[in-house]
Amino acid sequence: MDSTSPILVTIPFCKPQELTEETQLLQHTKVEGFLNMINWEHIHITHSNIRPAKRQTILFNFNAPVINLYFSLEGNQQIYKTTNNKRVFTKNTCNLLYTPEKTLNQDHLYTKKTSNNVQITITVTYFKERIHMIYPILDVFKHYIEHKKFKWLNDENLSVTPEMHSILKEILACKQQGLLKTLFIEGKVIKLIMLLLEQFE
Repeated sequence: MDSTSPILVTIPFCKPQELTEETQLLQHTKVEGFLNMINWEHIHITHSNIRPAKRQTILFNFNAPVINLYFSLEGNQQIYKTTNNKRVFTKNTCNLLYTPEKTLNQDHLYTKKTSNNVQITITVTYFKERIHMIYPILDVFKHYIEHKKFKWLNDENLSVTPEMHSILKEILACKQQGLLKTLFIEGKVIKLIMLLLEQFE
């Protein structure tokens, strides 16, 4: 299937940086919707809600290796660095991946429905500092991080639980500003990681 021109999203992690927010409206003949982006020193959140007339690619550019938490809430998407590591997400599925390269493709597949997802990108340093690497599932994951190799946490996508849905809604609806919002989002992101890891217990 043909695709439209990629939408570029650059995630410039840097220090120090206050939390910033941006909304990008998409109003074209081939794609409609919006991207809501929250960016902070260690965390970037992209909420994509679009309805493409053809396959629509969002190309993410990073300036450092990152950990991505991906939550598909509606529609079908595929995530990949190359054609050899494509992963298709359907409604209410999620996963976590390590991306050592500086780009990542997110395709929204045309299904005559809205494609709605949340991608949370965090720096590897922050992940190591905040998440105690005590889960057995992380043993193999750590190996790939150390050797800078692209890796999905699990071979099969996991389920987006009702509690995950609730937390994602709280993040996207948060009306706090400045430091309070930073602390709120930080706590919710860590909780989402823990809930994802608990599915392996």
